[in-house]
Amino acid sequence: ESVGNAPKFDVVSAQRDVTQAETEVVSACSQESLALATLKNVTGIDQSAQFNLRQLGEQPPSALAETPDGGGYKLMVANALKYRLEILESKAVVAALKHGVRYARRSAQPSLNAMLGYIYQPNNGAFTLQRSASASLTLSIPIFDGGLARSRITEAAADLAAAETNYQSVVDQVNLEVQTALVNLAQSKQQINLAEAGFTQAKEAYRLAQERYAVGVSQSSVVSPLLELSNAQAALSHASANRVNALIDFNLARAVMDHAIGLFSHENKN
Repeated sequence: ESVGNAPKFDVVSAQRDVTQAETEVVSACSQESLALATLKNVTGIDQSAQFNLRQLGEQPPSALAETPDGGGYKLMVANALKYRLEILESKAVVAALKHGVRYARRSAQPSLNAMLGYIYQPNNGAFTLQRSASASLTLSIPIFDGGLARSRITEAAADLAAAETNYQSVVDQVNLEVQTALVNLAQSKQQINLAEAGFTQAKEAYRLAQERYAVGVSQSSVVSPLLELSNAQAALSHASANRVNALIDFNLARAVMDHAIGLFSHENKN
């Protein structure tokens, strides 16, 4: 274009092709990140663990390397673990069952009870003391309880193990949701760039169609100038709608991300 060998439309089209290629790269990296997150979740490996898949050759840069808003992935996960209600619920259940295990163990241990008493009878009889005191000390050793204490301990420990397993499952699920929301947000942001490039291309095509229509010619000999102008206008409207839809998808992806990291929780609002 700078030396006069190509129109501006060719430059705009090339820019759109570059944006399309960048979108495909982001999509591929996002699929890789989600596949690794799913693999870690299925195999029970922590989401922060790093994989070295040598059999796949050199890995492309992960879509999670940099978040759209400049924050770190670990910070997002930490925020989710702090504010997500299901995480807080699971932690509360684990804490309560830990107390249950301690209580069950205490029921199997010897107990020592001490009691002090003081009685005052102003209307005492002839053979009754007006003031009297008493003290007692009782030691209980559960020896013959039919295995009840041991069963209580076993049951409490089993409940605690189930609660801890459920907590880890919830943590893994939250990690996966954060990663999914993050890559979807990156994809939706790239879709905005693609929609903007498509809109710029359609706008330039419509301008060229207007110029040709003004002089009574068209780009193709089999298409009338009016039909070419109508098609260009329709393409411009479609590109404008795509741009609006891309912005909507980005805002929805942002809302999903906010939910994933716990920004909608009641505690975080306070």
